[in-house]
Amino acid sequence: MQSYLNFLQSIDEWFASILSRHADQMQCRRGCALCCHGLFDISLPDALLVTEGMMALPDRARVEVGARAEPLG
Repeated sequence: MQSYLNFLQSIDEWFASILSRHADQMQCRRGCALCCHGLFDISLPDALLVTEGMMALPDRARVEVGARAEPLG
């Protein structure tokens, strides 16, 4: 899993470098999820990371996130 986390970090760094050079041409911003509504696969490592993150949330926050995601499901 650590190698996958390292891979994700390298992608984040690459994206940050692209954003810094081409911010005026990109729509991606915090809270934007337009690209996330396209058809794409969720890998098992991604699903495990999401599950781990959800389980680390306090109960109330986990319920709130679940409620917000429900209409999307």
